[in-house]
Amino acid sequence: MQKIASAIIQARMNSTRFPRKMIKKLGNEKVIEWVIKRLKKSKKLNQIILATSTRYEDKKLIEIAKQNEISFFTGSEKNVLKRYYDAAKKFKVKNIVRICADNPFISSSEVDLLIGTFINNNRKFSFNHRSFQKFKYADGFGAEIIAFEDLEAIYKKAFLKKHKEHITLYLWENYKNYELTPAKTEIPKNKRYLRADIDNEKDLIMLNDFVKKFSINIDTKTKDIVNYLHKYKVSKNIIINTV
Repeated sequence: MQKIASAIIQARMNSTRFPRKMIKKLGNEKVIEWVIKRLKKSKKLNQIILATSTRYEDKKLIEIAKQNEISFFTGSEKNVLKRYYDAAKKFKVKNIVRICADNPFISSSEVDLLIGTFINNNRKFSFNHRSFQKFKYADGFGAEIIAFEDLEAIYKKAFLKKHKEHITLYLWENYKNYELTPAKTEIPKNKRYLRADIDNEKDLIMLNDFVKKFSINIDTKTKDIVNYLHKYKVSKNIIINTV
């Protein structure tokens, strides 16, 4: 199978809501290592790049990148869009899969479906990581993919602070001017309410309890994580919406 895209993971240590969450333990692995190791199972990614800041504190993330034998890039802390653009430019990435480092259950199979949709639709921006209009997706398993030329166009147009902090926000806010393609997903419709990202310490505590109760590890298949997480949330009575 041809490997035709690169994943760029955006990560930093000084998260406003949950500092140093990237190196907190989830089960037996650091959160960022879950992301890296699960992405390595992709059949369509040709490289994985960690894009972090030039802050001294973020050197710890560079060490982890080296230990896991992936590429890394350091750039602007506040202008994340510039950091991302510069990383893609340095590594000559044509098709960029944007990965959030706080999604420990990122699915290599969902990423591969995403890349397939992107290529089959003439490299138009594609996503399977967030709900949008009538399209529903679980949060924390998929991603989004953008062609370098489209990223470059956004980089040149985005001047607001919020657009520099959130890489594709300009595109999402101006979606009528772009073609946004919903990608395929393996996650059943009745389980697309699930959320599995780590936004704060409470999320990490819950997911640690979850992985312990169901013996989840880096090799656990996405369909099993989804089914177990659904059962877990039912048992905790924390289902919000199953549409």
